[in-house]
Amino acid sequence: MARPKSPEALAKGITRAVHEATKHKPPPYWISVETIMRTLGLADWDAVDLAVQHAERQNWLRADSATKAHSLCITQSGIVMLGKS
Repeated sequence: MARPKSPEALAKGITRAVHEATKHKPPPYWISVETIMRTLGLADWDAVDLAVQHAERQNWLRADSATKAHSLCITQSGIVMLGKS
């Protein structure tokens, strides 16, 4: 995945990747940020951190930490957002 231009676009991509990786697991299922970064071909931790913070503010994802999260899980709002985008 090419790096999107905005934190919102990256947040949506990360949310989609979390959903794809966990949709057949019992909720809430947490997945590592590193796994998602590998899946999306991302290396910029700062950009990912900003995008995760954006996704949390939008209530699309939950993270295990306010900054530099290690694990993520999708919320119902995140699943709804993906259905609309």
